Amino acid sequence: MTLRTLVVIPAYNEALNIRKTVGDLQKNAPGVDYIVVNDGSRDNTLQILQEN
Repeated sequence: MTLRTLVVIPAYNEALNIRKTVGDLQKNAPGVDYIVVNDGSRDNTLQILQEN
């Protein structure tokens, strides 16, 4: 049995930071699975997540 790691990234109005946050995670922990939870943002966080 192989253990996996799941990182949950809460994102509330993180349009300015979410690309960098996910990019850093992908670069520094390439084997880790992740999910971004858009927590009702009022900025364009959701749009950025959908495009990426």
